[in-house]
This record gives sequence, structure tokens and C-alpha cells, in this order.
Amino acid sequence: MTELQAAQEVQRSLLLGLDLCGTFAFALSGGLAGVRQGLDVFGILVLSFAASSFGGIARDVLIGATPPSNSVG
Repeated sequence: MTELQAAQEVQRSLLLGLDLCGTFAFALSGGLAGVRQGLDVFGILVLSFAASSFGGIARDVLIGATPPSNSVG
């Protein structure tokens, strides 16, 4: 593995980690909104899923990453 390949691998890992942290932050904000509204566990999970999924899609569209990364198989 060359130095360039190693640097590219570190960059990919860093971007993946940051992407997962952003998705977690969106899910956490959705979950907290559900708790504040007094939803049950299922409602909180649905709201967390919706916030993380659509927040990630909105982020990808705004930065011009098309197609959005969570819709690519």
C-alpha cells in the first residue's frame, strides 16, 4: 500500500465517521423532540428514523452529493 492509498483510506474512514455522527445527531434531535411531545417508544423511534433519514438526504442534496448516499445500494 502506497502512501497515497493510505491517505485515501484514512480520508474515506474519516468521512464515513463524520457521516455517521451527523446521522446520529439527526436521530437524537428527532428522538428528543418525540420525548418533549410525550410520544410513546414507537413514536419516538419513528420520529428518530424520519429525522435521521430525511436529514441525511437533505444534507446530501444541499452539498450536491447526488444521488444521496443512503439511496445507493
